[in-house]
Amino acid sequence: MTSGDDLNTTQWAAVIVVLLLLLVPVAVALAAWFKRRYAVAVVALQASMARPLAVAAPPEPAATQPAHPAPALRIDVRRAEDPEPRAGDGAAGGGATIDPTRPARRLRRRVMVVQFFSGLLYWWALLLCMGLALVVLSQAMGTLDDPGAELGAVATNMIVWPLLLLPAALAWAFQAGVRESRVWAAAGLSMAAFGLGITMGGVGWLASTAFALGCALLAAMLAAFMRPAVRGAGPPLVAAFTVGLFVACALIFVIAQFDDSSADEAVTAREWALAAGALVPVLGVAALASWRMLLRLARRYGEKRFSELQLALGAYWALVTAFAAGIVLFMSFEDKTGHSMEWFALAIVLLWLLWRWLQRAALWLACRRAPPPLGALLLLRVFKPSNRSEAFTDRFLAHWRFAAPVWMIAGPDLAGAFMEPDEFFAFLGRRLGERYVADPAQVAPRLAAMDDARDPDGRFRVNEMFCANSTWQPVVLALIERAGVVLLDLREYTQQRAGTRFELAELLRRAALHKVLVIVGANDDVDKVRAEIASIWQEVGRVVTGTQAPVLHLLQVGDGSDAEMRGLFRAAAAAASMK
Repeated sequence: MTSGDDLNTTQWAAVIVVLLLLLVPVAVALAAWFKRRYAVAVVALQASMARPLAVAAPPEPAATQPAHPAPALRIDVRRAEDPEPRAGDGAAGGGATIDPTRPARRLRRRVMVVQFFSGLLYWWALLLCMGLALVVLSQAMGTLDDPGAELGAVATNMIVWPLLLLPAALAWAFQAGVRESRVWAAAGLSMAAFGLGITMGGVGWLASTAFALGCALLAAMLAAFMRPAVRGAGPPLVAAFTVGLFVACALIFVIAQFDDSSADEAVTAREWALAAGALVPVLGVAALASWRMLLRLARRYGEKRFSELQLALGAYWALVTAFAAGIVLFMSFEDKTGHSMEWFALAIVLLWLLWRWLQRAALWLACRRAPPPLGALLLLRVFKPSNRSEAFTDRFLAHWRFAAPVWMIAGPDLAGAFMEPDEFFAFLGRRLGERYVADPAQVAPRLAAMDDARDPDGRFRVNEMFCANSTWQPVVLALIERAGVVLLDLREYTQQRAGTRFELAELLRRAALHKVLVIVGANDDVDKVRAEIASIWQEVGRVVTGTQAPVLHLLQVGDGSDAEMRGLFRAAAAAASMK
């Protein structure tokens, strides 16, 4: 066929790839909808499983030394970004101490370097394939005199520096805990510079603007589902849509081979009816293939083949690969280029498979000497709107998950932000209720079954305990006893928050206070919070050994700066390391 004819078979394959990319915003919208439905289901199941059980609190451990009434609780307040604890807060010896975050930070640095540079080199390889394909097309069309000059012109005019770095930088930023506003600002400036660069390179204003806006839209679609709000459902849905689309296209192609009618003949009503009837089983088979893909992802995730961030990154780079292959396939003109574009597309697919294997090997080398975990972090918090919880928690855990596992009680504020693929599948299959602790007798076995092993990328997982209204208190008490450090987020706390007040009282009653960190907002009334804590301390009437005044640490956080995240990580690691 010639360039002026209808689309050939190869170009139709490119159209299919474009359709796949257009499914991404559909997956993002569905993931956001599933998140809302998931949060509603969590609350509904908590209420439906409530039972009027009278649960006695576990007895306090017997003191090995004479017990005395507790002296007044000393509440130490400092900013989260303060580099070191203040004098008298329990640091041994008052001298220099070993940074407990150093092993985890070293591991995190290795993993992030591997993931960034492997992505960057892979993207450059894809750009090289697309550039060579463009050179072959130009040569076939008779518009090329010097292949080297053509490739150099492409590199100079089209592949300016924002395009060289942006895809790999986006993939890195969303797993590194970078503030989202900075990511989008940098991406917007990069795409603006890219559009200006290709315009100055000789491309018309209309074409350059359309291309720049298309790349910006693609970057937004690819990066959006990596946000915490859609990370649990977005990548699995993208994978399921991909499989379903290709199955449907393959079946349509097979059916089309049995059509011996001429292209010039008019389509009759009977033929339209037959086509519509054939479409129903095709869509059914495609939907079944998508469902089987979700099953496979849930099973492999349960086998710890990958973390949820690895799944998101895999989906991200798979779509970038599909975009590159689609561009190459669309340049196919059979009477001019022969099958060269198909070979380029095959090379891209083989490059994708080889890159995935090399990246897994590099991650294994980076994580094979991972440090032993610190004590698990129990995250308790005042339930608040998810948009004020997700970003802060996700950015902090981007650091902590390289140090130790995370435990939390599932609630509507973070439901969906840490919805893992197996939880998403359980929700779709209406089996989410099986994960709930419906009876206090189930607490011990559920705690014993929590995941405390690293994923292949060196991260620990976030373990959510699903509790009924009648069982969450025994679960909280059991988690307090076993946690290596407890982080209580008291931002937006009021006395009407009965659940948070219970957690605070039990921490003051039974926890080792040097392993407890309380977060308050920079604009919170610290004196009011201190008075509330002092009042609860008197209510619980805790007895302690010795006469030294116990200390509770309050950390003030502002807008969640990088310094605050590092300081919070350092404080939590120091608390988990203390005996």
